[in-house]
Amino acid sequence: MKLTSHAFLKELHLLFGGTKGRVDNGIPDGGWNCFAKAFVTMYLCRFRGMEVDVCDGKLLIGQKNVSSPHLTTIEPHAWVGSPQIGVIDLSIHDFEGRNFLPIFQDNAIDISDWVVGTTLKESEFLRISDEFCNLRKDSYMLYFLERNRLFEFEDLFSGSRAVNSPVTTKLLEKFNDDSLLAKGILHLYKFLEGKQNAIALVNRIEAWESLNKWDVDAFSELSLLLK
Repeated sequence: MKLTSHAFLKELHLLFGGTKGRVDNGIPDGGWNCFAKAFVTMYLCRFRGMEVDVCDGKLLIGQKNVSSPHLTTIEPHAWVGSPQIGVIDLSIHDFEGRNFLPIFQDNAIDISDWVVGTTLKESEFLRISDEFCNLRKDSYMLYFLERNRLFEFEDLFSGSRAVNSPVTTKLLEKFNDDSLLAKGILHLYKFLEGKQNAIALVNRIEAWESLNKWDVDAFSELSLLLK
């Protein structure tokens, strides 16, 4: 199964999605929970031989030729990538009438008219924002990379705190299981490989309760996938 398949994105969102609302500074929160999804995606990519790291920064999303033209900055934002592989962002959810809008190796899957790029310069990020109306194409995503969080398998031993997401940390700390995050990643890996069915529940807490009861040494199984 592909990382960008609807079935996988649905399973990823069931476990690591957030709830729509507003963050502390009043900015609307789409419930993407990008930090947790980026952390998990990094492991799943690594298990498939893709050497990517978590990227922290900002995302500029703009569309002109739509019923409601918009130019939005998502700040902060997290995704995974590398100079060789490009951007992989599986967090964008419920956007412009689409359940998911996955970005894989600098391409918007199933939509050919998006221009996706990355910059290391904030001045370039701001220039594209200022000149958006005059750009040739209609739909743009520009990622401004501020820092990388390099892959360290041992980060998993920190449990839910490792994902840098208050939403996920608060949820998983309901359970007395330091391996629960690893179980979630292992489940998603096995699901991708066709070795495990989707969780037949729609409630996020119940889904994690089912993983909490899973009798498996997730750390050991995941560590073997890197060898």
